[in-house]
Amino acid sequence: MAISAVDPKPVLIDCDPGIDDALALLLAMSEPTHLDIVAITTVAGNVAAVQTERNARRLRDLAGRSEIAVFGGCRRPLLRPLQDAAHVHGETGMDGCGLAAPQGRPSQRHAVAAILSAVAKQPGQLTICAVGPLTNLAAAIVQRPDVMAQLKGIVLMGGAAAAGNVTAHAEFNFYVDPEAARIVFESGIPIVMHGLDVTHKARVDRPWVDQLLTVDTPVTRSVAGMLSVYNGGVDGDPRGRPVHDALAIAYLVHPEWFGGTDCHVAIETINPDQIGRSHVRAGADIGEEGANAQVIFEIDADRFRSYLAGQLQSL
Repeated sequence: MAISAVDPKPVLIDCDPGIDDALALLLAMSEPTHLDIVAITTVAGNVAAVQTERNARRLRDLAGRSEIAVFGGCRRPLLRPLQDAAHVHGETGMDGCGLAAPQGRPSQRHAVAAILSAVAKQPGQLTICAVGPLTNLAAAIVQRPDVMAQLKGIVLMGGAAAAGNVTAHAEFNFYVDPEAARIVFESGIPIVMHGLDVTHKARVDRPWVDQLLTVDTPVTRSVAGMLSVYNGGVDGDPRGRPVHDALAIAYLVHPEWFGGTDCHVAIETINPDQIGRSHVRAGADIGEEGANAQVIFEIDADRFRSYLAGQLQSL
């Protein structure tokens, strides 16, 4: 079920910037020979939807990729009030970035319409890399399942086979909009899932930031500033901080650095003590339902960290 890399790979990035989203977007925008970014769509998640759209445009400006269209999307989860993560990313979602206001005005086109149009234009070719709550994707699936069935696949960051990071069981993206996650995993679209099980294996720490800053650019300074704030900063944990979303982008370019297992993933939407939990079953435990995702558990973390630093330094 792995989605292989094809150069250049047409990709739409759906995100909620967010500091780890910021690293993911900058990494993607540093790879024009490998990734053809057809659009960036944003959703409410780490902070409110107005701010995530604004942040995506700020990052686009920073990377000098003004040709990439940005479309704001759903302002709240499908059925629940938004529970953001401003306490992790700061009130702006990218505290410490030192970036100016974005150029231009927000697009009047909704992200869901942009997603459907992009899929229809490249049937069987487009991969969506989703690194926020899955509200936009679920809305697109509900509106036009026939169009979304033409996706090549979805590479996402979310979920966990073991422990969560918002509750004992739930990872943030799935917890924020569990109904959306359930729709996506029940859609039949090929999925590659990067959950906390793998993202916690690829952390960045103070020595990594210091090495990043040996190349002094607006991008490296901005990233270092954000990481000084992110969840208390890289110095707040001797292990460093996981940069969750960047792994999903790295997978698009270097899937050979990752190892996964075909699994059946079901999202909890009923049990109040386990809302957003991703029930992951593999092997003989999958049962008659069959696998609906490849779940990534392993990564060559040293290669990933070196690659991330080098690409950010190149912008």
